[in-house]
Amino acid sequence: MALNTNPVTPEEQYMYGDCLYFGFETEENPAEAFVWYQKAADQGYAPGMFAVGNMYYFGTGTDKNQELAFEWYMKAAQTGLPVAELRIGELYEEGTGVQKDHEQAVLWLRKAAQAGESLAAEQLQAMGESY
Repeated sequence: MALNTNPVTPEEQYMYGDCLYFGFETEENPAEAFVWYQKAADQGYAPGMFAVGNMYYFGTGTDKNQELAFEWYMKAAQTGLPVAELRIGELYEEGTGVQKDHEQAVLWLRKAAQAGESLAAEQLQAMGESY
């Protein structure tokens, strides 16, 4: 299958971003991957939103910005994406990109755990919280 270099749907745009990010069938290009993840995210595609959050969080393909990372993770979490719910819980507990808030951390980690994210369940247990 040839690499689609003209993706139209958010899913295709996200997958093209992955190809650019990881160098699948093309040269690695995190800055260009960010552009395609952003296109998918702007159309409401939750994995694209999460990827944009990651890019901001780690400063890959764009400038590092913890507050923007939190915003994009939250957008993805609000769609019900369990890995994003986990990440939001972690950021609230750490106070990274947002004011530290233990109650919000527990709330989001519980959502993630109830959706099957085992790491969220482990983190709740380590915090002495149930899910």
